[in-house]
Amino acid sequence: ALSCVVIVRLPFRVPTDPQQLARSAGLMDPFAELVLPEAVLRLKQGFGRLIRRQTDRGAVVLLDHRVANRTYGRAFLDALPRAAVHIGRSEEVAPAIGQWLRPGASPPAGGAGRATPASETFSA
Repeated sequence: ALSCVVIVRLPFRVPTDPQQLARSAGLMDPFAELVLPEAVLRLKQGFGRLIRRQTDRGAVVLLDHRVANRTYGRAFLDALPRAAVHIGRSEEVAPAIGQWLRPGASPPAGGAGRATPASETFSA
C-alpha cells in the first residue's frame, strides 16, 4: 500500500493559460473565487490517493513553503482531513515521518516544528 505522497508545489493552474483566463474573466476576485478553490480541491484529491480507508495511514509531504508563509496556506491545511501538521526543515520532518510510519506509532507531538493533534494521518 502507498505510505507517502510527496507534493512538490501547491497545485495552482498556470495563470496565463488561455482557458484559465477565460474562466476568470468577469470575476471580482479571480484568485479567491476560482484559482484558490480549484487548487485546494486538487490538493485534497492528491491527499485522497494516500488515505482511502479509515484504517489507512500515511504521510503527505508538501514541499511548497507557501502553505506556511502565505495567508492562503491555511485554506489548504483546513481542507485536509484532520491530521498532525509538522512544519520544519527536511532533516527535522523526515525522522518524524519515519516514526509515524512504524506500525503502532503515534504521531510526534512538539519537536522542532509545530504539531497539532492527529487522527489517521501525519502531514508534513
